[in-house]
Formats: sequence, C-alpha cells, structure tokens
Amino acid sequence: MNASKTAVICDSGCDVGRKAAEHFGITILQLMVNYKSRSIGDLDLLDEDPVYVYRHFDEEIPKTSALNIAEVKDTAEKLLSEGYENIITVSISSAMSSTFNTMSIAMRDIEEEHPGVK
Repeated sequence: MNASKTAVICDSGCDVGRKAAEHFGITILQLMVNYKSRSIGDLDLLDEDPVYVYRHFDEEIPKTSALNIAEVKDTAEKLLSEGYENIITVSISSAMSSTFNTMSIAMRDIEEEHPGVK
C-alpha cells in the first residue's frame, strides 16, 4: 500500500500495461472484446497478439462489454478491506463506452456505504 492510502482502479481500455500496473499498484478491470462468434478478454488478447483486433477489422469490428457495477464495487470493497482510504477510478472515454458511467455509479454507491472514503 502506498503512503497516501490511495488505490487506483482503471479499465483495460486505458492501455496501462501489466508491468506498469504491478509496479505502481494499479488494479485493472478487464473489458471483453466481443465478436459474433466469441468474446475475448482484452488483456488476454493483448498478451496473445497485441494487434489482433486491428488486423481483423476487415472481417468484423468488435464491440466491448462495459464493466458491471458489482465488479467495480467488489474491487473497491476489496481495496478498502486492504486498508486503502481513497480510490481513484480511470476509464476510457464516455463517448466510447459506458464503462465511465458504470464506474461513476459504483463509486457513488461506495461513498454512500463508506462515508469516509473519497
């Protein structure tokens, strides 16, 4: 835990690499890349083939699944149980995904349930 007791949660669309996340203690919530025939966790996809999505645009442009509120809240609750007192969330643009809205709603709920949390 860092001295400020502040945790950072971001979605995987923010392009924070695994090594940077581990080094800085950032929690990454994984988005799913959805094709008609299958869904792939984008972190898994990036480990496997970082340009897969781009190379397959001529076949199909995938969509992403937004995080669900429960997943964000569960992650925040876990961080609070580890002693963090503040949580910063970062997501991809609200123009591209509903993930920003999902994180905002989840964190408002956390603030109501834990009045001292910022």
